[in-house]
Amino acid sequence: MCNPRKVATERDEAAPGVLPVLVTELAIEDGQITPPQRGELATFPLIFTEDPDGADAACVRVRAVAEPLHSGRPTLQGTQSGGDDRSKWTILLRGPRWTAVWHSPRPVVGNVVLNGRFHGVLKYESVGEVHGRVTRVRSAAMTYRLISDARWEPVSGTESYADIKSSPRWFNADFRSAAADAAVGTELVREDGVLVDVDLNNVPHRSARPAIVPGDVSACGDSLWIVDAKLPLLVHRAGPGRLRNRTFPGQILTEPSRYVWAVSDGCWTGGPDGLFRCQQNSPASQVSSEYVVAGEVAGDILCVVTSQNDAGTIMLAGPDSSVLLTAECPPGRLESMAATRHGEFLLLFREHSGTRGFRGTGRIVRISVTDGMLPGPPLENRFVSHFPFITTDPPRVIDSPNVFAITPDLTVSAEQMLGGRLLSGQQSAGSIWIVCHPPDGRGRGGWWPLRPDPDYPRSPQYWLLTRLNPHTLLPEITVPVHHPCPRLTATADGQVWLVARGLRRLPDASMQPPPLVDLGEAFGAGHE
Repeated sequence: MCNPRKVATERDEAAPGVLPVLVTELAIEDGQITPPQRGELATFPLIFTEDPDGADAACVRVRAVAEPLHSGRPTLQGTQSGGDDRSKWTILLRGPRWTAVWHSPRPVVGNVVLNGRFHGVLKYESVGEVHGRVTRVRSAAMTYRLISDARWEPVSGTESYADIKSSPRWFNADFRSAAADAAVGTELVREDGVLVDVDLNNVPHRSARPAIVPGDVSACGDSLWIVDAKLPLLVHRAGPGRLRNRTFPGQILTEPSRYVWAVSDGCWTGGPDGLFRCQQNSPASQVSSEYVVAGEVAGDILCVVTSQNDAGTIMLAGPDSSVLLTAECPPGRLESMAATRHGEFLLLFREHSGTRGFRGTGRIVRISVTDGMLPGPPLENRFVSHFPFITTDPPRVIDSPNVFAITPDLTVSAEQMLGGRLLSGQQSAGSIWIVCHPPDGRGRGGWWPLRPDPDYPRSPQYWLLTRLNPHTLLPEITVPVHHPCPRLTATADGQVWLVARGLRRLPDASMQPPPLVDLGEAFGAGHE
């Protein structure tokens, strides 16, 4: 019997500076990772999973420096039946020219030697990253066995890899059709993605980070505010050619998850390090240290949802930074929120059921300074998509592909269906915006939201951002974007701005790429 640690060591000695990475089919099909091709430079968000006894081609023995994330607190706590601890600590592993997130079952710090696998994943799953040249691509498959209805488990030791020139765009990874008539014990081979060898040597130096990497954008009148994705840094555009940069007393974040909301005399910004108020002629100040999950503004009133120790709070704040109202969040996770033209806010919460996928009990909440908070009744199993979202003019829940009207008593009634499915959506800049994959004419939606058999570019990979008419929900303009969750706003002149790999302007015609806005000149002025 072979020694797995010896196999991993021999692989390191045979291919120094080469990292094997299992790129998941989900990350490729979702569009966040371009299908890897031999000979091309590639960048993958990276996680590491430990397997002390693993010996297949994807396993590697690595030496790295372990650094705790989330201030060293366990991200999952508790004990299993029998008393075994099931706590996990989120660790950032630093190796030569790569970093990876590892959810460790034990607390570690400093130099470590580990055996396991690297996975290229969706960007939200990891702050780690590898950048190099792809020197080999292999299809990665495994045998799965049907254990019970719709429950498939991998069969240990059945990993298989076959050389291919480039990764496919789509995989035969769907269990649903296979499970329709399958008996318990049935086995099938499933493509889980591709195994790529990433050469970390002789790779061109990457460009230095720009002075600002836009993470969110918000407008009020002619005033435009941009917040950096990770740095406590704002850029204010008071008008054409009038750019100033501001700092605020926030953290340098490890993950890009900060928001900005413009108001008449400045802006609010919030994220994992709390809520901050930045007025045009005053130093920025911190209003709350609680984690800001989401927010919206109605006039000069801000509504944010914060989380601390797993307890959620809805807070309304006024233009003078005073807290006007706080209320405890109803059970479940915040799915969406939107402001009305009457100074109210609608929020959608949903309790997820582990046995019914994304089905669960939803609840719509109305809140305002004058009337306080009014939670609606539980809405059992009405919303089933990954990302249902609220609109307010008129009040709706769009739960792809279903559209529900929100009634005055905060229940919903089926209204219509969209022309196709979408990935996400939002109400912003006075319009409804959705994101979906480019169609190929073969799905239920046909070519929606484009015209039939459109002549549009098929590469490089992108998503479609579409503005829908708020009343008819018909597509008005569709443009390609290279980000699955763009942030949008509009200034008083009608110009729509979006953050999607930089700050961009919405073009006038469909299927024209939004042009990039150069913010480098913003740093010609000194800090205030």
